[in-house]
Amino acid sequence: MLLPLVLSLFTLCAAAWSLVVPPFETPDEPGHARYVSFLMESGRLPRAGVEAPGEAHQPPLYYVLAAAAARCAGAERIAVSPERNPRFRWYGGTEESKYLHPAGESPPLSGDARVLHWLRLLSVVLGAATVAAIHRMGLAALGDPIQAAVAAAVAAFIPQFTFLSASLNNDTLANLLSAGCLACLVMALSSATAGAGLWLAAGALAGAGILAKFTGLAMLPCGLIAIFLAGRRRGKSVWRETAAFLSPAVLVPLPLLARNLMVMGDPLGAAAQVETLPQLLDRKTLLSPYFVTEFPLVLFRSFWGVFGWMSFLMPWWFYAGCLALTLAAIAGLTRRGTPDPRRDIRLLLAGAIAIQVAQIVVYNITFTQAQGRFLFPVLGPIVLLIVTGLSGLVRPKGDGPPHPLPALWPWLLVALLACANLCLLRFLVAPAYGMAAGPA
Repeated sequence: MLLPLVLSLFTLCAAAWSLVVPPFETPDEPGHARYVSFLMESGRLPRAGVEAPGEAHQPPLYYVLAAAAARCAGAERIAVSPERNPRFRWYGGTEESKYLHPAGESPPLSGDARVLHWLRLLSVVLGAATVAAIHRMGLAALGDPIQAAVAAAVAAFIPQFTFLSASLNNDTLANLLSAGCLACLVMALSSATAGAGLWLAAGALAGAGILAKFTGLAMLPCGLIAIFLAGRRRGKSVWRETAAFLSPAVLVPLPLLARNLMVMGDPLGAAAQVETLPQLLDRKTLLSPYFVTEFPLVLFRSFWGVFGWMSFLMPWWFYAGCLALTLAAIAGLTRRGTPDPRRDIRLLLAGAIAIQVAQIVVYNITFTQAQGRFLFPVLGPIVLLIVTGLSGLVRPKGDGPPHPLPALWPWLLVALLACANLCLLRFLVAPAYGMAAGPA
């Protein structure tokens, strides 16, 4: 019964974020809104650099879903004409709002920005589904319903995840499909009698994830790792599982890849992104000091919470607490104990994280974008390893009596994260965004 409670609290919390954060104050939201509006008006995909500027190079699945939801609701196109705030901190000021916000934008669901706010609620639903997928992944990976619910709650109440799930952004669908793919892989790996159905579902979700955002490419090597581990455990050929996974993973996105090759010149649209966003180019090598100094710090902080356009930091003590939590989990994971019967699953989770980090590093060779939200396709593996590590840290050694802390820490952790999430919104985010007022 814990999962319905976690999902209900997350939905209420993320909906509150979606209504409180002003329009276009989440990453790249104007470009995403233009893409949705273009689909609603023209019924076809935009041409990068010519139409729907900002995000036209992106895969279309999320935008098709959002445009269809808007059409079904009878909504009109999203008005995208934000006026820059000269007092924004990127422009030398001290305010958190990148844009001015006239009084006509309020109240959120009936003001000038009502369509945007309504579509943000679609992202809230996708975020809740991601939390549910992480819970299912946890049941298979941890074998404990309480720990699985705790892992889902940790994911749900990470401020950056709540913030992202309250925005118009294709990450929300990509995160859901990646979480679903990994959940199927973990379930297939945890069962000695798993048939081809789970592998087929994992492949279909991986293929659909590529149609949502190309960060979903990381699921392909994750699937191959899971197949290898399954074959090693069973000691027999896994060609059927390989075919079941790779067939939909390759065939589902194939039409889009072919279209991109013909229209943009490459299957992934990478060249189109470089051509249409030259102001973001910042080429470097893997030996650049950036990957030792700035990259890990920014990636860590923005995984837990950097709001707005990567400009709005939380208090330093919050990051200190997140660092302490991370170090405690690592200590628990490295603690010696009894042989782990779920070692293969932990290898898959760790491998998924390593692959996603490598993908982010490769992206940052061309763009300086160490954004923690790019880790959310593997949010499930991250929180599952955190919960596993914390459990290992408080596990009694040998045959000693159980320590009283294991019965308390899940509730304390969930309560702390949920309260911190709401307090950040109420006492930090809402007042900061109330500063930039535009003409009525």
